[in-house]
Amino acid sequence: MQADRILVVGTTSDYVDLLRRRSPGRVLFVTDPGIRAGAAEPKPAEDEEVLSRLDDPARLRERVLAHCRTWGQRVVGVACYDCESLGPAALLAQAFSLPFPSPASVAACRSKLASKTLWHQAGVPAPRAVRAGNVEEAVSFHAHLGTDVVVKPIMGSGSELVFRCRDEQEVRRALAIIASSTPRSEPRDVVIEECVVGTEYSCDFFLDDAGIRILRTARKIPGPETFGTTLAYEVPSDWPVPDLAAQIERAARCLGLERTLGMVDFICRDGKALLLELTPRPGGDCLPPLLQHSGGLDMLTLALDVAAGKSHQLPATDRWRPRVGLRLLGTQEGTIARLDDTDLRRDIRVVESRLTRRPGHRVVLPPADYDAWVLGYAIFIPTSGSPIGPQCTELRNLLRVDVDTHAVAPAASGG
Repeated sequence: MQADRILVVGTTSDYVDLLRRRSPGRVLFVTDPGIRAGAAEPKPAEDEEVLSRLDDPARLRERVLAHCRTWGQRVVGVACYDCESLGPAALLAQAFSLPFPSPASVAACRSKLASKTLWHQAGVPAPRAVRAGNVEEAVSFHAHLGTDVVVKPIMGSGSELVFRCRDEQEVRRALAIIASSTPRSEPRDVVIEECVVGTEYSCDFFLDDAGIRILRTARKIPGPETFGTTLAYEVPSDWPVPDLAAQIERAARCLGLERTLGMVDFICRDGKALLLELTPRPGGDCLPPLLQHSGGLDMLTLALDVAAGKSHQLPATDRWRPRVGLRLLGTQEGTIARLDDTDLRRDIRVVESRLTRRPGHRVVLPPADYDAWVLGYAIFIPTSGSPIGPQCTELRNLLRVDVDTHAVAPAASGG
């Protein structure tokens, strides 16, 4: 008799370790060899993991099939936790005739221009945006709007290589940085969109034939260092607009999504939610542990249940308790000589602190690298009646980080 497995495509080594412990014997991981080589966590057993590059769909499928034949396993679902792996996950699901967002839907979600174009056609509020193939087109659109613009790559994740530009010089500088960071094999076109000022939120949702259910909404606390960077997430957040669920469902449907867990970022301005990005995966970063502490919602296991077509229990709305997920970000480039969260963990407000780096890791700041400056996270109980931003700054200052700015070392992977 074959053993059923849910295929988890392209996730990080810390997620692999966490899912192995939460759902033993349930998952078959497809992991890039580079991720496994740099992992600090224990290596999964041979029957738990397929090591393969994700950029060759035919070879990837054959490796998964060969693994299943060897170990007597059957793939019954496909799950994915990061944007970069959604494309390969969609192709694998298609090859195994399993439910998952289609490659076309994934491509529409991944394109920061295609998604907004489809939303505008469907009447979903979103920032005005155009494609710019050269500097002159970008400068012209900025002048046409007569206001600040946001410049970003056509494809990309979250706030990576996202720049707020106030004048022509800043537009030109942003395009130069994006061009220098884009591989020659990829298009260097960018998206220029109006800069929307307001309160930014993130939410997870579940969509199926019966409609949409919002699983959580988090208010984002912006970071001071880099435009678009989130310093912290606050849950539960207020319900910013009354018709939010219907708006997100319409946005997801016009991208071709049918049954999926999803995550959407949006900004509220003048009582209206303008959608920024929607992707068919659960929210990442420090959101999973934050939701676990606040409402007992295990989004990582929920994603496995959805992939397997199983029913799932969701926490009642009155179970959510105020919690904040604080991202611990490096502020100085160099090699870490000391990283100590002892004082942070001693603070009475902190319910969890986790460092994902260790001495020897080289911190590189954006825009050169958007991963190497992330040192970990802390989950804390906010002081009622006190602004969240200053509390985040106070707690972040309790993290002891000594950086050798002269030492040269390769960037270490998260753990």
